[in-house]
Amino acid sequence: MIVDKTADQLKMPFALWTRRAVCDLVKTRFGLRLPERTCSVANI
Repeated sequence: MIVDKTADQLKMPFALWTRRAVCDLVKTRFGLRLPERTCSVANI
């Protein structure tokens, strides 16, 4: 999902995949709240 689409294509208020955007996506899709330091594309 992160590789194929940008954050704004998924109706998120971000233009690029930042750590905060990844955390918000995880929270929205899976209901999990993660610290920003653990939300990077490299970790997923």
